[in-house]
Amino acid sequence: MRALIASLLAVVAIVATAGNATAGERNHLSITTVGDSITAGGSAHPGHSYPDHLQRRLGGAATVSNAGVGGRCIVARGCGDGVRMVDTFADVLADEPDVVVLNGGRNDFCHVETRVLTNTLARLRWQGAKLGVRVVLSTATPANARWPWPCEEQRIEVNEWIRTQPDYVDLEAALIGKHTGELRRRFDSGDGLHPNSRGYARMAAAVYRHLH
Repeated sequence: MRALIASLLAVVAIVATAGNATAGERNHLSITTVGDSITAGGSAHPGHSYPDHLQRRLGGAATVSNAGVGGRCIVARGCGDGVRMVDTFADVLADEPDVVVLNGGRNDFCHVETRVLTNTLARLRWQGAKLGVRVVLSTATPANARWPWPCEEQRIEVNEWIRTQPDYVDLEAALIGKHTGELRRRFDSGDGLHPNSRGYARMAAAVYRHLH
């Protein structure tokens, strides 16, 4: 009888241990950041992109994969390496991340209509939802006055639409000057478009708060 009880207790212990391991795996988030050079960490030193900063904030609670590619467009043709985010998004989802943070549009503005961009963003989020992947949209970051106003105006239009969506992080708000409407100097890498390490850290903090 004692041998039977001991055997049963051993089985219970094994099941409990397995259950805890499974719970631990569930609690470990897999996050993929998709975007252009602003996601890739353009103009920043290695290890200082916003996904790098986000990984340091999350520590062992998550794995952050940086799928940002400089010059890449969401849907416009002829950008950078010629590959569009809309064409590679299925591959991102095939890796089964828990969360995808999507940022882009900088290379699309002035090349496609606002409606095309917003419809594409809605479709990408729907593709993720079908597979149980949370797709977090994010507002396009600001530039300084050297950038053409029509393109900035379209960025504002797209961001206004993003803010009507149920799951988004406001990266514009993290970097914009309250009185200038431009990328704040303290966050500018010097080219008027890409953030510096401090700016990328600010973006990571915004994403971190949103995910928590």
